Amino acid sequence: MTLSKDLPGYDAPVFLVGCDRSGTTLLRLMLMQSPDLHLFHETGFVPVLAERAREYGSFETSRQRWSFLRDIQRFPATTKTTGWTPFSIDIEAVEAALQEAAPLTYPEACRLLYRTAADALNARRWGDKTPAYVHHLPRLAEMFTDAIFVHIVRDGRDVARSLVRAGWHVTLREAAERWRGAVSAARRAGATGLHGRYIELSFEDLVTDPGPTLRRICREIDVEYHAAMLDFHEAERRGLPDRHADLYENTRRPVDPTRAESWRREASRTDIADVEEVAGDVLQALGYELVGYSVPLHSRVARSIVEAARPVVRRFL
Repeated sequence: MTLSKDLPGYDAPVFLVGCDRSGTTLLRLMLMQSPDLHLFHETGFVPVLAERAREYGSFETSRQRWSFLRDIQRFPATTKTTGWTPFSIDIEAVEAALQEAAPLTYPEACRLLYRTAADALNARRWGDKTPAYVHHLPRLAEMFTDAIFVHIVRDGRDVARSLVRAGWHVTLREAAERWRGAVSAARRAGATGLHGRYIELSFEDLVTDPGPTLRRICREIDVEYHAAMLDFHEAERRGLPDRHADLYENTRRPVDPTRAESWRREASRTDIADVEEVAGDVLQALGYELVGYSVPLHSRVARSIVEAARPVVRRFL
């Protein structure tokens, strides 16, 4: 079946963003239970390859088109996937579609790629779940003037711990800086330049009150709510790369409300203090209550000694 391009919202994309380990994958799988919407999983290339738009030109020559497509194939979206991984379509078919539609701008070519892949899945709407796009909302909003941006926020004390467990940061303070920067970038863009196209929700609301939270999001992005969204863990329609299966273990189980504020049960006083010292202002701005612990003096002294010794160790090695 070929979907009618006259349907309302046919080509209005949805970008799902948030700091890594904040629940973007969970929300994506829930929303994907709508037969009308497909959210591609972590492409990464869209705002970055925009820097090469001059090289791609108008996409009227074979060299321009294949340069664009090969750059996507080579783009490191994650440590184990490329920008092309989420698109289950024949690359030569995309090249032919680009040729037929040329001349095109870079944003138009990106839209055509997404649209071609979504059509192959009979999806009325298309979107993208790439956490890193949280830092590129102004550019994406300029490229896709009809796009809607959904930002999911999770308590930074839980996110920082998850980032360290995943091996993406060594210390909680580094992880807290990452969370603070990502959340602040999205909220700043939402407050200044997205003109009603920015939607924010909390991970805690999603796992403790999933039905009403999903209904609100569906209403705001103009997608019909389906009860199957709560049974996402039983669905075959996932589109998650096997290479990162270890990161998505929780998505094989029903929504677990105990994942909200797990730091209260599991984090040490020092861990909580580290995150709050780095990101307490943003936590408070989001309505999260601070505990107010301080890093113990002996921990501060020990860290100072390690920092002072680090250059000496490097020179020795």
